[in-house]
Amino acid sequence: MLGIPRFPRVVPMGSHRYNPVLSKATDCSANDSMGLLPAPNLTLLTEGAIFKGRSVSLQCAAPSIYQESTFHLQIRDDGKLVETKEAPKSMHSVTFTIAEFTVPGNYVCRYQQLVSTTCGISKSSNILHLTLSAVPDFTTSPPGPTKAGGKIKSFIKYPDEFYPR
Repeated sequence: MLGIPRFPRVVPMGSHRYNPVLSKATDCSANDSMGLLPAPNLTLLTEGAIFKGRSVSLQCAAPSIYQESTFHLQIRDDGKLVETKEAPKSMHSVTFTIAEFTVPGNYVCRYQQLVSTTCGISKSSNILHLTLSAVPDFTTSPPGPTKAGGKIKSFIKYPDEFYPR
């Protein structure tokens, strides 16, 4: 189980909860926490198999009443923080895109929000187990025109090289 990490506070500007005395630089700790907020939902947006070095997109969504929260994507196995993002105005979810995915494991997300002068941190989301696939990701033909009736060899594209089939 993950402990409650210290994350920057969220000050939702443009709402009745905004408090100009607090800033995003202050810490949100267990000492000033109002307790755990409901868990968000973590969803894999990338379709198909996941290949090393390819882009992977994950969506973390809080309940709709928790708009403009700050979201944190973590590797559950070691507690490593992968990325932190703020939800845009009037939104209750963010999309994390890992440009070159190389670390398989169990991923979770959390969100935090400031309510008055008290910080709320969510429970961990559902666990999303991501693994790397070693099979080819698509089949393609060599570039260029082909004569009518000519033979075409197919090529299977592996992550870094082409091999004739």
